[in-house]
Amino acid sequence: MSLGIKLIALICIIGVTTSCLREKVDGIVIGNTFLAHQSWEENKAVVKAIQEILARKRSGIEVLINIDCGGAAACYDLGFVISQIVYRVGENEFIKMVDGIEQERLSDLSAFISIGLLYGDNNMDGKIDEKRIEDEFPNLNTLLRNN
Repeated sequence: MSLGIKLIALICIIGVTTSCLREKVDGIVIGNTFLAHQSWEENKAVVKAIQEILARKRSGIEVLINIDCGGAAACYDLGFVISQIVYRVGENEFIKMVDGIEQERLSDLSAFISIGLLYGDNNMDGKIDEKRIEDEFPNLNTLLRNN
C-alpha cells in the first residue's frame, strides 16, 4: 500500500473517530434531541461539564445551565441530564455545589431539574417518570426557590 493511501486512510479514521458525539458520560445519558443540537465542540463541553460535576466541581453546573440547549425537547433532555446528576451526586452534595450561584441562574436550574424529573426516565424503565422536584429533592427545591 502506498504512503498516500495510508495517509488518506489515517485521516479518514481520525475524522470518523473525532466526529462522534458522546451519548453517555459515566452512566449519565444525554438525550437524543439535545445531542442533535450539539456540535462536536459543544458535546465536548457538555461531557467535560458532566465530568466536573461528578467530581464535585461547581464550574460544570454553571456550564450546563448557561449552554444553549436549542429549545423545547432538547431543553427537556438537558433537564434530564441535570436530574440524573442530582440523583448521582446526592441532593445534599448538589446543594453545596449550587449554593452561591446567582438567583437568575438558580431559577433556570430549577426549571431544568423540574422538566428533567417530569419528562425524563431517571429510573431507566422505559417510561416517563412524571416526578416532581418538590417530592424528589425538597431541600434543593427550597434553596432554588428561596434564594
